[in-house]
Amino acid sequence: MKWSLQITYRGVTQTAEIEEWIRDEAEKLSTFYNHVMACRVVVETPHRHHRHGESFHIRIGVRVPGGEVIVNHGPSLGSEMRRLGEPAARKQLELEATQKNLQLAIKSAFRTVERRLQDYARCQRGDVKLHEPRAENVEEGNPVGVVIH
Repeated sequence: MKWSLQITYRGVTQTAEIEEWIRDEAEKLSTFYNHVMACRVVVETPHRHHRHGESFHIRIGVRVPGGEVIVNHGPSLGSEMRRLGEPAARKQLELEATQKNLQLAIKSAFRTVERRLQDYARCQRGDVKLHEPRAENVEEGNPVGVVIH
C-alpha cells in the first residue's frame, strides 16, 4: 500500500485486531481502482443502547484524483423503511445484525467502497452501458431490432 491510511476510533477501544481488519480491507482497494491517494476510516459507536447491545458506525473516505468517495455505513433503518414505503422508523426497532458485529460492519462498509470505486473508474473511462435494441417487428430473416414499415 503506497498511500496513507488514517484510522480514528470514537467510543471504541483501539486494538491491534481491529486495525489489522481495517488494513487488510484497505489493501484490497487498489485492486478496484489503482489511483487511490489516501483513505480515512472512522470507527464509532454512535449511541449506547443497553437493551440492544452496541452498534457500530463505519465512515470511510477514499481520496482519488478529481474527488473523494465517501461511505457512511451506519445502523439505520431509514433507507430500508423508505424503500418499503413504511412510515418513519422508530428507535425501538431492532437494527441490522451486521452492525452489531464490528468485523462484519467493517467488511460491509469496504464492500460498498469497492463498488463505488468501480463506478468511479467506469465514469472516468467513459464506459456506457449499451442496451439491446427492442424487437418490435421481427420477421423471419430480419435481424432483431430492425423495424419494418
